[in-house]
Amino acid sequence: MESIILTFVSVALLLAVIAFIKERRLRLALQGILRHLIHRWRAHGKTDTSNDSDADLADRDRL
Repeated sequence: MESIILTFVSVALLLAVIAFIKERRLRLALQGILRHLIHRWRAHGKTDTSNDSDADLADRDRL
């Protein structure tokens, strides 16, 4: 009886560790993608402001 409980606890612990590792890898991958997109967005914003769709016409005239 004790060996069955120990087996179940071991399997549950193993599954929890695997889930934690997968979640951490996914979070790091998403952070990398987000960091890359933000970097591209900031670089694009500094080099090309004439194609900004959010800018008002009055703001474009000031440029």
